[in-house]
Amino acid sequence: LTGDPKPVPVAVSQFNELSAHFSPDGRWIAFLSARGGKRAIWLIAPNAGEAMPWVEMSSDITGFKWSPDGKSVAFTATDPPTKDEETRKRQKDDAQTLDRDIKLSRLYLAPLSETMQLVREPRLLTPGNLSVLVESGRSSRFALDWSPDQSTIVFAHSRSPNPDDWGTADLSIVRVADGQIRQLAATPAAESMPVFSPRPDSCAYCAMVSMPSLLPSE
Repeated sequence: LTGDPKPVPVAVSQFNELSAHFSPDGRWIAFLSARGGKRAIWLIAPNAGEAMPWVEMSSDITGFKWSPDGKSVAFTATDPPTKDEETRKRQKDDAQTLDRDIKLSRLYLAPLSETMQLVREPRLLTPGNLSVLVESGRSSRFALDWSPDQSTIVFAHSRSPNPDDWGTADLSIVRVADGQIRQLAATPAAESMPVFSPRPDSCAYCAMVSMPSLLPSE
């Protein structure tokens, strides 16, 4: 923010680089990129060096947020394809039926090791029949947030990623140590964008009471 105001490219490739966020200590910039095929979390130092993959999965990663101490990341990704689905895709027999075999969005946790080891098997935090909402297009709006003491993560979830189920969005909290989940807000309104207070005893969030109509008004 001082000196030459000219922007300096940090990560340049033929792929779109999305959702760049500094680590809490400023040492790293994490971002989403499909350089390796699927959208993964990559790291790069702000001043020099090449980008390196941090977290990879067999499905696209859709959003992430650093832990307060910068030693791990919570992120969302859709359920990976099954072996049968991968076989059918290779055989070009991958026709899909609407509203069947829906892939849910999950919340995962991955560490940042001192050796910068690539994480391919992150820890699943949200098994079961709920679909975690993904972050919105604005970088300041997230569907999840860490508590200041990083012992819990609050997240918004719905019945499925289907747009018609957006109105079922509720809030829950998962305990990082053991994965225990408890409900925080479940009303007829659609709760989303939770934010912890500086003290971990309260949380602010948005709630939409009336669902917007996708149909044109008469």
